[in-house]
Amino acid sequence: MPPILSKFNRFQLEDGFVKHAQLALSVRAGQAVAEDYGKSTAPCCREHAPRRRIRHGRRCGGRQAKRVNTPQPNYFFQCKVVVVDNFSNSSPKALERVEDLTGCEILLCEGDLTERSFLRKVFSDHPEISAVIHFAAFKAVGESTIHPLRYYHNNVSGSIVLLEEMESAQVRNLVFSSSCTVYGEPENVPISEDFPTGKVSSPYGRTKYMMEGIIADHSSANPAFKSAILRYFNPAGAHSSGRIGEDPRGVPDNLVPFVCHVATGKLEKLKIFGGDYPTRDGTAVRDYLHVVDLAEAHLRALRTLEGREKGFVCNLGTGRGASVLEVIAAFERATGIRIPYEIVDRRAGDVTEAWADPAYAEDLLNWKARRTLEEMLTDAWCWQSGNPNGYGD
Repeated sequence: MPPILSKFNRFQLEDGFVKHAQLALSVRAGQAVAEDYGKSTAPCCREHAPRRRIRHGRRCGGRQAKRVNTPQPNYFFQCKVVVVDNFSNSSPKALERVEDLTGCEILLCEGDLTERSFLRKVFSDHPEISAVIHFAAFKAVGESTIHPLRYYHNNVSGSIVLLEEMESAQVRNLVFSSSCTVYGEPENVPISEDFPTGKVSSPYGRTKYMMEGIIADHSSANPAFKSAILRYFNPAGAHSSGRIGEDPRGVPDNLVPFVCHVATGKLEKLKIFGGDYPTRDGTAVRDYLHVVDLAEAHLRALRTLEGREKGFVCNLGTGRGASVLEVIAAFERATGIRIPYEIVDRRAGDVTEAWADPAYAEDLLNWKARRTLEEMLTDAWCWQSGNPNGYGD
């Protein structure tokens, strides 16, 4: 299989998966190098594919990549990677560390998903691209309620440009990063793929719901086009080496990096949004999924998509919910650090509880989340304590 173009925005890496940045993914040997939430793209190609190789050591911006000789992990398949990222919420240093950890040289094309001429050039410069892994989206629920137009422009308009340029380049395999937010406030849990969607509670969730519909309509109109829509629950954690992790700009919007910033002393205390939910301890409940398990699921999804005539939708989660207070307690057990907190008003857009029924993903992808909540928090703290200023930008 020739390279894969992927769009992404903030992830991590374990034997091959990166966490931060915007839209970058490198499918490698059973894992992936990726970045999450923003605007970015990356092609990959399998080792046994025709050798239209991306030139080693070159970057689109002219910067030389380091050659490294680190051991290669075992992979589902090998690929080469081109990353497209505008670095609006990420750092180029994350990619350098991915190269060091994996021995995989990455071709970086810096640019924005919404810029049609730029994206067209990426496809024309790399005609060997055969699939796209699309993670390019802003994803903070709270922020989306303050800046909804920014979310619609980046997430929805950018996806339309991508689909049009994929069609022009005759690239017709897409793995799409969706979200459990498309389910809105569920009537019960766990959530399976046949639950109603569309009653979303935030502009962010609405963009994901709209993007799913656009992709479905495009698939119906173009039978050769196939998509794997992956509805994430709550990714957390970091690469176990401590070299790659989440480095949000400003005050973190997600629970785990917020907890880590409190643990380092960068923030005085954690704000818990709502203590009066009808849950076992009054705080919201979520299904936390290690980013490395998430990376592995993407590669499974890509391989599964290759062998099918039609696309599919599946949830990615552990099938277990944890409340905010339970996450805090687990972090304290894992690190020995006390986390001070205060309970404040609920945050707009948040739902009471959401966790996945992962049975379909287990059956279809032969995938199951293997890492525990404690492992997620241990790895997140390993990253944060070793990189108190993130990537130092």
